[in-house]
Amino acid sequence: MEKPRLNLKIFIPVLLSIFTALPSLILAQETLPNQPGLEDNSTNIDDLSNDPQQLKIWRCSQEEQVIAVEAKDNSIWQEMIEKGGWQCLEALSAIPGGDRKFSCEPQNTLGLVTVFWLEGKGAKQQMSSWMTELENQKGMTCTKDETNPFWQ
Repeated sequence: MEKPRLNLKIFIPVLLSIFTALPSLILAQETLPNQPGLEDNSTNIDDLSNDPQQLKIWRCSQEEQVIAVEAKDNSIWQEMIEKGGWQCLEALSAIPGGDRKFSCEPQNTLGLVTVFWLEGKGAKQQMSSWMTELENQKGMTCTKDETNPFWQ
């Protein structure tokens, strides 16, 4: 039985690609930003970073209806929602997964606002109204998942 031979046409390019990519991988690992607090799930407000670029979560309610808003800046959305009788408080808890949501972003700046409908009736009508208002009065571009049965 003949010994298997090393195919140099395959081995050398593979070896070269490993040595070429290795420094990039090491450099990329060293340049990852240090993100304290991502590992723990602390709910103590004093443990949260005070980074103004970080998205914040507000929980808003009106009678039996509950929404969550995720945004950096509450000046974009808060007046619009609270004028309808909603009460909003900054929240520490994560937003439960769900498909009843929309997002809007202003032109020429970073300021994503995402609204999640958590509980209650009238979600589609109310959220459509808010999207229209954000688009028309704030000049934002709003998106929703058109393939989601909720929006059909």
